[in-house]
Amino acid sequence: MTLATDLANWVARARRLVPHPDRKVLLSPPRLVARFAGFALRRTMGEAGHATADDVRARDPALVTLVGDLFRLLGRHYFRLQVEGVEHVPPTGPMLLVGNHSGGLLPSEGFFTALAIHDHLGADRAIYALAHDFLFEDPVLRRYAGRLGILRAGHVSARHAFAAGAGVLVYPGSDLDTFRPFGDRDRIVLGGRTGFVELALREGVPIVPVVTAGTHEQLIVLRRGDRLARRVGAHRWARTEVLPLVLALPWGLTTGFLPYLPLPAQTTVAFLPPMRWPDLGPDAADDPAAVARCYRDVEAAMQATLDRLTRDRRYLLGPPPAPVPPLEVATEIAASPEAVWHALTDLAAYPRWNPFIRQARGELVPGGRVHVRVRTPMGLPLRFTAEVLDRIEDRELRWRGHVGAPWLAAGEHTFTIEALGPERVRLIQREVFGGSLPPIVRRVLVPETRRAFAIMNRALKAHVERPRSWMLAAPGPGAAPPHVARIESVGARLPAQVLTTAALMASTRHRTRIDLERLTGIRERRVCGPDEDTLTLAIDAARDCLARSRYVGADLDMVISTSISRHVGAATHRFEPPLSLSIKEAIGASAATSFDLSNACAGMLTGVFLLDDLVRRGAIRRGMVVSGEHISGLGQNATRSVRSILSPELASLTLGDAGAAVIVDRAADGRAGIELAGFTTLAEHSRLCVGLPAPHQPGARMFTRARRIHEVAMADGPPLLAEVLEGHGLHLGDVDWLIPHQTSVRAIRAGEKVLAERTGERPGHTIVTVDDYGNTASTTLFLALHRYLDAGRFAAGDRVLLLSVASGLEVGVVSLVMDELRDTHGHPH
Repeated sequence: MTLATDLANWVARARRLVPHPDRKVLLSPPRLVARFAGFALRRTMGEAGHATADDVRARDPALVTLVGDLFRLLGRHYFRLQVEGVEHVPPTGPMLLVGNHSGGLLPSEGFFTALAIHDHLGADRAIYALAHDFLFEDPVLRRYAGRLGILRAGHVSARHAFAAGAGVLVYPGSDLDTFRPFGDRDRIVLGGRTGFVELALREGVPIVPVVTAGTHEQLIVLRRGDRLARRVGAHRWARTEVLPLVLALPWGLTTGFLPYLPLPAQTTVAFLPPMRWPDLGPDAADDPAAVARCYRDVEAAMQATLDRLTRDRRYLLGPPPAPVPPLEVATEIAASPEAVWHALTDLAAYPRWNPFIRQARGELVPGGRVHVRVRTPMGLPLRFTAEVLDRIEDRELRWRGHVGAPWLAAGEHTFTIEALGPERVRLIQREVFGGSLPPIVRRVLVPETRRAFAIMNRALKAHVERPRSWMLAAPGPGAAPPHVARIESVGARLPAQVLTTAALMASTRHRTRIDLERLTGIRERRVCGPDEDTLTLAIDAARDCLARSRYVGADLDMVISTSISRHVGAATHRFEPPLSLSIKEAIGASAATSFDLSNACAGMLTGVFLLDDLVRRGAIRRGMVVSGEHISGLGQNATRSVRSILSPELASLTLGDAGAAVIVDRAADGRAGIELAGFTTLAEHSRLCVGLPAPHQPGARMFTRARRIHEVAMADGPPLLAEVLEGHGLHLGDVDWLIPHQTSVRAIRAGEKVLAERTGERPGHTIVTVDDYGNTASTTLFLALHRYLDAGRFAAGDRVLLLSVASGLEVGVVSLVMDELRDTHGHPH
């Protein structure tokens, strides 16, 4: 028999089973649209949505067989139907078939599923499908839905079918799934709707996942229309969350709610083995964690099967872009699940700890909307709205959102908190990408997203752990030490030789075309001459400090040298004897205890922190911290290899030479001085800046991931600074002068902006000297302090905050109130 003969015979049978008046309704798109419009109007007026249609006895085997025969013909000759795994379907007893919905208003996958079971197990194995209210509000549609074994969607209808020993077919993703954008046609979209899991657990029936591949190529969904549906209240009058825009035959560009002629896409239906959870009883249906676990099991099994089915299939319209693998980033946090959960769900506080989220608002409840304003790691401003899919208290938060058009860039994001102990958790950020992003965009998107998640996790870790993040803080909040320490005098030494940025870049071996001055704001730096080195800079700075002090060298109880470089002479890098010993002898501090301290660019501030503690406790009365940095050789060596702004040695070109010294002593009773000093070390970032001996030339080479250091500093620094300030009753707005570590003008301005965004406050002034001196490593803070003291810029009572963010990663802060220190430099305000 030919296809034409088969179709003719089928039409003759259909005429006998379906009267002409009913055919006029069922086969007329305008009449169906008119009836749907009437349903929407009645629903808006509260007159629809009350009809019941859960009579399992209305099923007509003759009509079911008729429709099955049509789809058997279509499956063989038009859709090239393939079925696998149907032997997994239990031959008897109730079951819940859970499928992925595709193809808009033509649910061909449902008919193919029922047909496969019918052909394998016979007509007596009844399958009922749950469907939209509209079918049951219209008398004609309700009659034929019942005869086909279609029940109104709901747990009551399903229970009636289970009681009859039948199977129930449900598509949890419903409109979100069947109208997912064409670029997501090979994704399982269950929409976070877990009702099917609750039903299966409560009724004790197995879940049989059914995965269909190909039906979503029967029409082209351009946009799902979630936003438009929300704006016009479509759920209220049509019980739909989408208003899709599609390309379909014969209409062309149209709404998705019209019957259409499907394209002949090859279709495969795969049945998975039944899924049961023996450890879960009916009560588990009321446990959100258990329901979420089962939901994830079903979703993962279906997605894995769909990936397998689509891996080698021949697509009617060409294959979709290769799916982006789910992205996961995990971080362990020393805090309770409740503390981490509180931070994740406190949207208003996100800007205070999150380095990228500038604003977040909304309701974190299933179905709620979250509105987020972001500045990405690459500096791009973005806004997105996400729908909350799931919330399990202290365990999981999941939402789905998109940037721009949903078909272009969408994603489902999950925060998962895994308890590792009473005060330790693992935080996992997971992103499942969707949309039709071009491959070149994906190659940038995935690593940038991974990096952003890692930075956000670290920022959250610092935020949640912050009561323990400051390893040392003096004085402790509320503490009353015996004495108050102060900075008594500051000295500095700058080499006479000036090297401009233009001259330095002109000496590079390779033609770089790097505008370093524009990139960093550094115009020039000082470099040592033939008779200058680390030791001479340190000794001269110490002498300058004593010249401005009431003390002489013999009065000092302690001398601490904090130089990173240890150059003595042209080519000698000295370790023993320590530089502090030579400095002590040169300034006549014969009675002082001396030692060297190395803490990268935070060295001098670390030394002040130690002296502050010793003076406060009365262990010493006064001491000096001194440093000489002869580091311009790193820049000279870098000129041999730097080729682009991506070079790991680029930061070496910002360095300059300088010496600085500071005396810390005991303040007079009742006088202000150093208010607080705090330090912490984030050692996981220690490899971001590494110095190594230069293999083929004198000196050393420095390799720096400057961008990453800046990101880490912006993520971890603000919450640490806010913590130590708040612990001492201070705020950033109380600071008159902020002296940050001097790396580049651009980095300082960016940091200033982030601090303002994260704390909501700004200091009165931010001091910048890097444009004239370059980055002088451990001396930068006190070189800047010395310069502004000399210029008479400070007034009595001004609060000055020294902030160091150094390789290691070292974060340190010292806050002091200006007293007679401003007068020792001879410049009344």
